[in-house]
Amino acid sequence: MIDKRKLIRYGLPAIFLISAVFAGELMLEGLIEFADLLLELSQHALTTFYSKVFELDHLEAQHKAAWTSMITFIIVLILAVRKLAPKVALKIEEGKARFRNRREAIGTWWRSLGWFKKTAYVSGGVAVLAGLAMIL
Repeated sequence: MIDKRKLIRYGLPAIFLISAVFAGELMLEGLIEFADLLLELSQHALTTFYSKVFELDHLEAQHKAAWTSMITFIIVLILAVRKLAPKVALKIEEGKARFRNRREAIGTWWRSLGWFKKTAYVSGGVAVLAGLAMIL
């Protein structure tokens, strides 16, 4: 007989974890496709612009459009890094302080467990990692 409390306690988090992995992968794939679409549209617009305004042939217009996109990407990347660097450093320091506190709490919790619960947690973690490895 399956104990419903154990099923809810252990089964639902596993189902949510697997669902989150699949949803995250689909969302990432969607973002990649959206970025690819934006790149294609910008390349087409820039190629058309260079062809019409500067009267370049198609191959040379594509070359100029590629360089324009690369330079724009590098400039935007530099501006984003300069803007976000102080915020990222602050978050890293906050994370280090929280991690120390949580690490001590987890260590105390782990030492309080018996050998059977430790074995159950480790084997459950290995099973989840094996499932994720099979998915990937």
